[in-house]
Amino acid sequence: MEAKYRKAVDIPAFWTPLTPTGKANAIMKLFPKFVEKYKLPPPQTLPPIITIIFDANKSPEVNEMMQNYPDEVITTGYFTGSDPSSAKILAISKEQYDQLQLKQEYVLLWY
Repeated sequence: MEAKYRKAVDIPAFWTPLTPTGKANAIMKLFPKFVEKYKLPPPQTLPPIITIIFDANKSPEVNEMMQNYPDEVITTGYFTGSDPSSAKILAISKEQYDQLQLKQEYVLLWY
């Protein structure tokens, strides 16, 4: 008896970026000959993001220093610890942090 269906060829899954910039970068890397036809501008390069971790006790000094670099600091937050894989966010502003009780064990992440 002949099989009605046959097994399909295994095709690996393909990940696609979520942002338009990411998609453009992927197309330019994966299909350079296709891109040559359209003379697309070079992809936008993203600046490196650096995370700096301070003890929460240094929060006043860090906040004062951040005032000198308003364009460079993307965001700040107060977390339960300094390990990024397990830290949980507690506050996103100094005001929220000041409302917490047990403040001494938290850290400030600046990135």
